[in-house]
Amino acid sequence: MIILDTSLLARTALPAEDFSGYEIITIDHHEILPLAIDGYRDETAASTTQIVTQIAQELHWSVTPDAATALLLGIYTDTGGFIHSNATSSVFHTAAYLLEQGAQQSIIAQKVFGNYTLDYVHNLGNGLLSIQVFGRVALLCLPEDSEAGLKNHIVCYLSGLAQVDIACVIIPDGSELRGSLRTRDDVYDVNEIAKRL
Repeated sequence: MIILDTSLLARTALPAEDFSGYEIITIDHHEILPLAIDGYRDETAASTTQIVTQIAQELHWSVTPDAATALLLGIYTDTGGFIHSNATSSVFHTAAYLLEQGAQQSIIAQKVFGNYTLDYVHNLGNGLLSIQVFGRVALLCLPEDSEAGLKNHIVCYLSGLAQVDIACVIIPDGSELRGSLRTRDDVYDVNEIAKRL
């Protein structure tokens, strides 16, 4: 079984006990965490979909237009629409390759970012008004029933602001907290982030 974009089974919707007999391989671009499953990791990559694309190129796999569009979406979201510092020349080369394979950037623009409802925009506005700022850290707690897309939208928007080094959006999930974190700098020590939050 291959897990993408995380090295922890707990970060998927898969019950760990159902997969105890499986050989698991991970492909990830995040820093290693305690209890991480061994696999391929490239922390210099902007997104896991960039890594998967590069694997496909190296192994001469054909990439369909639909797959290319999905892979490009991953690069687009993890680079904040190509505005974060991780949008390197390598990222643009990978994106260009996916466009050559038929990726449809217009579908990403329309179906992912261009189909917001008035309720969504209203909730986005309320979320932005609820931001708390601690130095150069922006923190927002959203209600439990908030859309996942809203969380990602806000955290990407916040992390692109000039005065924000760390953006964090938290959503309660039963007895747990889930969220999304983005940093402006390429490398941030997790312990340092925890202290600042």
